[in-house]
Formats: sequence, C-alpha cells, structure tokens
Amino acid sequence: MKRALALALCAAILCCGLPALAHDSQDDHDSDLKLVLFGNADYLPQGEQREIFQAIADAAALCIDQFSANKSAQSKRQEFEELSRQVDLSMSFDDIDLNQSIGGGNITPNTHRLYTHLGWDFSEYPDDAFWEARKEILLQTVRQELFGDSIPDIPLISGIVSRLTEPSEQCIAFCELVYGIHILGDHLVGNAPGKLAALEPLARSNDLSNPGVIPELQQSLQTLFADQQDTRTFLSLMQELDVLRRDAEEVYSSWGGINTEEKCAINMENARSLLTLLGDKVPILLRNEDFFIQAFYSS
Repeated sequence: MKRALALALCAAILCCGLPALAHDSQDDHDSDLKLVLFGNADYLPQGEQREIFQAIADAAALCIDQFSANKSAQSKRQEFEELSRQVDLSMSFDDIDLNQSIGGGNITPNTHRLYTHLGWDFSEYPDDAFWEARKEILLQTVRQELFGDSIPDIPLISGIVSRLTEPSEQCIAFCELVYGIHILGDHLVGNAPGKLAALEPLARSNDLSNPGVIPELQQSLQTLFADQQDTRTFLSLMQELDVLRRDAEEVYSSWGGINTEEKCAINMENARSLLTLLGDKVPILLRNEDFFIQAFYSS
C-alpha cells in the first residue's frame, strides 16, 4: 500500500513539471536556522562556534535535501566527507546517497522530497530504513557537537560511544526543531500549489500520520525546554503557536485544500509569521539551556 501511494504521489509531482521547489540554496536555509537559534539571520559565529553551527547546518542539508541525479553523480559527497572529518558518523556516503526512485528511475528536484520532507516521524515514507539512516546524520552530529559532555573526547572512542548509546530526548527534540525550520523554509517559497507537493503541511491535525510542522514543533519545544515551561517566554510562544496553528489549519481545511495561488499566498504568510515568532522567542529560551550556552556562548 505504501509503495503504491508513493508511486502515485511521484506521478502527481512529475505531472506538475515544476523546477526546483525549495530555497534557492543551502545559504537560505542556514539563514533561517541562524534566525531561530540566534535571533539574527546574518549572525556569524566565530572560531569553534562557527564550526559547530556549520556542522549542524550541513548535517541538516545532507539529511533532508541531498539527492543525486543518477548513481554516478554523488552530489554533496564532498560536504559529507567534510562533515565526517569533524563528526564520527556511523555511515558511508553510499548509505545515504538518494540516487534512485522506488520505481527505479532517477531522482529529480521534484521527487526527492517524497523521501525526506513529509515529517520527522512520518510513518509512511517509501523507504523507512533509508529515512532512518538519513536522520542519523543529524542526530549523530547534534549529539556530538552539542550534547557530548558524557562522551569521551578521544578520537574514534567518542564516535563509538555515541553510536552505542541512545541520544537524549532533548537532543532528539533539538533535531526535530532543526528539521522543522528546514521544512518551514520550503513553505516560504511555496507560491504555487505544486510547490507544496510532498511537503509536510504547516498544520493538519485531522491527519494523525502527518499533523504538520506546527503541532510537531509544539511537542518538540515542550521537550527541548522542559525546565522552562512555566516561563513567560515559553508560555507566550506556545499561545502564539496555537493561534498560528488555527490559521494554518483553516487554509488547509478549506474546500480543495491549498489549490490556488491565493491560498498559497496565505500559507506563505503563515510560514513567515511562524519563522518570525520562532526567531523572536526560541533564542531567548536557548540562552537558558546549558548545552547551548556551552557550545555557543562560553569563552
């Protein structure tokens, strides 16, 4: 059933005949990430902090956006190898290279989203094992770069320990936040219905398998900031997310869904409002978390 559903969705995407469907470059996604983590899309971490940020940003790009037009293209192999020199990853490039569709054809800018863009915990990807391998790129990078206090700082040993033990719930929640920011970035340029194909919706609670970016962010933020849930900043953030969730849900549940450019414009505005909200509130909360202070604000 999942294979048939995936093939049908691939065919629908291909029929749209659209060009690349996301931010124009990784730099745009990186700017969104900087805004939400630091409150400034143009922020430039220095020294080791810059290396940590770039490792996380590159891991997100490889996890979510990497694909090769054919088996020999090996797109982003250099980026993977550079990341592997900083983070002891448990997989090879061949393990994560998306280079062939479930139907045996080549992957395109229009179809690669089917394998990675439908939600962090989406249960009906055409290749679940592949998506789990992709998630590990981000999970292992974030764990070693931000949550490595309990991991011996010894080459090889640190990577082995990291792979043999599970990441903390807070580490997973941070990865979910990074994932959500990336998907949000694709909504920001979704000015036509076809550009939202194979993309996790902002909010669609009636679909339990794919409730959307905002509901998943609300759950992740509760875990990420478990010790700050009584603060004014956190309570305000959750209240405003509730409002945006209702607004986003309204356009998704309208007759025909987001099937016109006018509805796409509303969805894009909701996405912009969500990014602005996250950029206003999340950096304040992160500056009260030890893992983030030690990585980016300690001398």
